[in-house]
Amino acid sequence: MKQVVIALLTTTINRYSEVGGSIVSQKCVINDLTSILDYIQDIPEENKPNEVLNIFNEIVMENKNLNKTVKDLEESCQYMCDVEKNQLEKMELLKAENEDLKAKLLKKGEI
Repeated sequence: MKQVVIALLTTTINRYSEVGGSIVSQKCVINDLTSILDYIQDIPEENKPNEVLNIFNEIVMENKNLNKTVKDLEESCQYMCDVEKNQLEKMELLKAENEDLKAKLLKKGEI
């Protein structure tokens, strides 16, 4: 923004310098515009683009962290599903074994 204002003022000063007319009023306009230009040039340049880039980088890093967390949670859920599946298979095997033992005991008449 500052560079645009400097360019506009410089162009205006140059244009008034070339225009003929009352020398007093021309010099007054040029002096006023030059004073404004000097004032603007003394203003420090804002670092808004850097601020925007910093915010963008923060968003990217947060996004990476969230994606990693999602991946970790998915892996954890898959592991828990595998554990649950293995436990259910063991329970079914134990139930079948229990039924076999009951049947054997019934044959022997111990129950």
